[in-house]
Amino acid sequence: MNARLLVLVLLASIALFASQAEALFGRRTRWGLVPPPEDKLQASASVVSGWFTQKLDHFNPQERRTFNQRYFLNADYFNQTDPKAPVFLFLGGEGELRSTWVTQGTMFDLGKKFGALLIALEHRYYGDSHPFTDLSTPNLAWLSSQQALADYAYFSQVFENGAYSGRRWYAFGGSYSGGLAGWLRMKYPTFFHGSLASSGPVDPVIEYWQYFDVVQNALQYYGGADCVNDFTTATNEVDSMVKTAPQDIAQKLNLCYAPNKFSTDMDLAGLWETMIDTFAGIVQYNKDGAPVSVRTVCQQLKQAPRKSDAFLAIIKSQLTPGNCTEWDYRAQLAPIANQAITTAGNMRQWIYQTCTEFGYYQTTSQKVKIIPSDKIPLSFFINLCKDAFGITYDLDYIKKATRDTVVNYGSTDIPVSNVIWTNGNIDPWHVLSVLDKTPSQPDTMTLMMIEGTSHCASLYAPGQYDTDSLKKAREQIADIFAGYLAQP
Repeated sequence: MNARLLVLVLLASIALFASQAEALFGRRTRWGLVPPPEDKLQASASVVSGWFTQKLDHFNPQERRTFNQRYFLNADYFNQTDPKAPVFLFLGGEGELRSTWVTQGTMFDLGKKFGALLIALEHRYYGDSHPFTDLSTPNLAWLSSQQALADYAYFSQVFENGAYSGRRWYAFGGSYSGGLAGWLRMKYPTFFHGSLASSGPVDPVIEYWQYFDVVQNALQYYGGADCVNDFTTATNEVDSMVKTAPQDIAQKLNLCYAPNKFSTDMDLAGLWETMIDTFAGIVQYNKDGAPVSVRTVCQQLKQAPRKSDAFLAIIKSQLTPGNCTEWDYRAQLAPIANQAITTAGNMRQWIYQTCTEFGYYQTTSQKVKIIPSDKIPLSFFINLCKDAFGITYDLDYIKKATRDTVVNYGSTDIPVSNVIWTNGNIDPWHVLSVLDKTPSQPDTMTLMMIEGTSHCASLYAPGQYDTDSLKKAREQIADIFAGYLAQP
């Protein structure tokens, strides 16, 4: 085989492995907001899909390059003859934008009630809104929350030649884009009159071990101390199995191969990340009463003579069926190092943002009681940053980046009016959101902790598993928006 052909074969193999790993990670959505499902509203609504010519760099007047940014628009209930009819903008976050955000959910329901024009704008570098033909590290230089906020502000003033710039705009977002919704009101208050910020983390901590504190609290909430003890027993048993019976782990989880003497600390961290990340996703998107929920998990653990058997069975049920599961460090790195663009791919872009702005690394330090300590160390995530983007993206770099984010946005002490910050006590991300008011924060900033709900519950359409507190919260949100709209 000649050298050129060998290189081509190697590149093809890397791309194939990366695409398979991306598909593997696709079932784990703990990084962001899950889009609403397609339904009959999607087919019946008059949704317009289009492209907006967006600036590449809003802060360098010498940079004249642009790119196409995708949007969806629904004018079915827009009261165009009323000059006070608002524009509701859903902020795309760390993933592909779906048109369902303008056909169902809280923004849609409020838009129907108040005669609003509904628009959703995809976040730069995600979905189909890419400035470049690949995701090389130099090409990612314009991927930041600051550029994204400027995208939304510029869009509000220039869309359709400024036809709607004289109307009041309101932002909606969840998870990362929930934080963006709050920051957008703070940074561009002239352009955006209010926001609904659902489950928006705004405190950029590097080592976020408290995530698992909330997982423990969720186990306690639905299953009492017995569930916490059963889960802790399960993870300790799994820890022993990794050391003494790795083939059993491989068989129970359908791993591509078992841990062995060649497995590095980073490989084993990859195995634990695969297991814990999968389980934590059940908590993050919990719907009490659903076939798989924190409550049913507690019941399975309680009924199992050997707790680790139930724990591993629960994880396997959430993994993509069919192909074996890649788990080592190489498998974790592959989709992050992959520079090819796919519509659904988001791992490389989001991890880049964690390396350059946010941190948010869910580690298992000694403070985490339900998982053996240091199974997922901070070094695992720092190595991912360096290996995917370059050696300069080390811990010192990330420390400076997160400090800069605090300076830019103010962490949880954000003095912004007309923002509703909603969170759920079961959501592991709520710790990093705005939970308590300080004297510097205005009266028209509203904080809602929605009992028994998890990630971004306040954004979705009413469903069969809604709690009474969630139903009440939706009513309160509607009342608050009515107040925003009535403001002079």
